[in-house]
Amino acid sequence: MKPVRGHIARRIIFAYSGLAFVTILVSAGAIGGIRLLYQRLVLEARQRQEMSLLSARIRSEALLLANSVQQYVIDAESGEAERLALEKHIVMLEELLQQAVDGINPDNVDESIAVGLALQNIMSFKVQSRRILDLSDQEGGFGPETKRQMDALLQHYQPELIKSLEDFEKLEGSAAKSSYAQADIYSLHLTIFIAMLSAAAVVFAIGMSVWLAKRLIIPLTALTENVKLQPELSLQRPIEISTDDEMGALAQALNQMKAEINASRDKLEEYADTLEEQVEERTRELKLLAITDPLTGIYNRGHFFALAEKILDETKRLNHPFSVALFDLDYFKNINDRFGHAAGDLALRQVARTMQSQIRQMDFLGRYGGEEFVVALPSTKISEALQIGQRIVIAARKMQVEYNGRSIHVTISGGVASYAYDDEDLGHILSKADKALYLAKKQGRDRVVAHNSTTGYMEKT
Repeated sequence: MKPVRGHIARRIIFAYSGLAFVTILVSAGAIGGIRLLYQRLVLEARQRQEMSLLSARIRSEALLLANSVQQYVIDAESGEAERLALEKHIVMLEELLQQAVDGINPDNVDESIAVGLALQNIMSFKVQSRRILDLSDQEGGFGPETKRQMDALLQHYQPELIKSLEDFEKLEGSAAKSSYAQADIYSLHLTIFIAMLSAAAVVFAIGMSVWLAKRLIIPLTALTENVKLQPELSLQRPIEISTDDEMGALAQALNQMKAEINASRDKLEEYADTLEEQVEERTRELKLLAITDPLTGIYNRGHFFALAEKILDETKRLNHPFSVALFDLDYFKNINDRFGHAAGDLALRQVARTMQSQIRQMDFLGRYGGEEFVVALPSTKISEALQIGQRIVIAARKMQVEYNGRSIHVTISGGVASYAYDDEDLGHILSKADKALYLAKKQGRDRVVAHNSTTGYMEKT
């Protein structure tokens, strides 16, 4: 204790020894107790925020697992190594959720229910994922039952899991905000308590009012004004008290708390933003995977049909023509048998790129199945569709597929058809195009044939 402070303290002790003793004890106990409680509430809030971020990570990993399972069953080259990687991913999801279970308060009913529901959904998600992997191994790839179970995973189990994780994340986030608010309330109580204690000291120590004003009232006013600010503003504005006494120490401690809270919040917000960006990126990847063929990169069959049916409805409404073209690689089985499936995949990708380069901007290309491709030709008459089909066949004929130093010659056959009456649906138009394709194959391949709905016969070029 400095001499000046010691002299003032002795005067206070001699004049008000009893009051000073009680005041010191009560002040120290109140400050220490409320500060401990404040730290506990802040710690609890941080834990809740960590649980919220953990839930977001589980949600991201669940989306990634669904994507990996879908890639596994679609990719014909998937093997034991990929299956083992998926099993490890499933185990990691279970471990992350167990961390969430271990981190909750067992006495909190809402938390227990939320994490219990998430645990139930992750177990269902895990069982369904393994069921799909087993079915894919049994069917040798993306078979009908595998597809049905994959649709169930994406349309039922995954949304249920994501919803339960989002609910748990919201619950933890709300609890964290509540803990911060409670901490601010205790800080306010601390300020009010010190203010009342100071007022009592002023009444009993009127002779030392000037000293009290300089040493206690003015710093206390600064502290009170700071604490009464809005929580966000209070955390950003330090308490400007530099006295070398208890008030200065309290201000320093509160400023240090604010700095720690702000640093932790900034770090958590930065981590949350990073996670959100990762989730958005994974979501975009999943959406793209859902509409494209993984081998060729063009539209898959389901997305092509959805777009073509919308275009056909709009075409009928505007009374515009509409055509489709079906193409099939000639002797594709011979390419696989002679050069291997990798060469066949390369041929499919190169044919897809060639076809994409020959169609117009308003047309769109999709993989119909196996070595078959389909092109939708909006606002296109049968004669124009036949010209586009011929252009595609000629471009494919000129194409050379280079594989392991060997050149593979590829040709394609095609059939085109247009819708002829208002009630005709997309399936019927494709059926006519398929008949034309069959005739092109029968007539020697490497050509395109058009189905003429008016005259009822096939025209070839």
